[in-house]
Amino acid sequence: MFYGNQRGDLKAVDAKTGKVLWQFNVGTGILQSPITYTMDGKQYLAVVAGRIKGPPSFLGKIGQKVIDASPEGGVVVVFELAN
Repeated sequence: MFYGNQRGDLKAVDAKTGKVLWQFNVGTGILQSPITYTMDGKQYLAVVAGRIKGPPSFLGKIGQKVIDASPEGGVVVVFELAN
C-alpha cells in the first residue's frame, strides 16, 4: 500500500503489518492519494504533491493547521515500479 503525508513523505507499507518498506520525500506536502497505473506493460506509482494557499472555508482552523504544516509547492512525482 502507498500513502503520503503533509511533510512530503511518500511511503510503501506492508498491507498486513504496516511496516514501512520504502519511502521518499518529494519536497512538499502530499494531501492527495497516490495512484498506480500500467502503461506499455510497466507499472508506475504517481502522486500529486503541493498545497494551496489556504483551505476551503468549511475546513476552519483545523484545516488551516494541516495546510500550514505543508510547504508550498506543486509537483507530479512518478516512479516506475520493479516487476
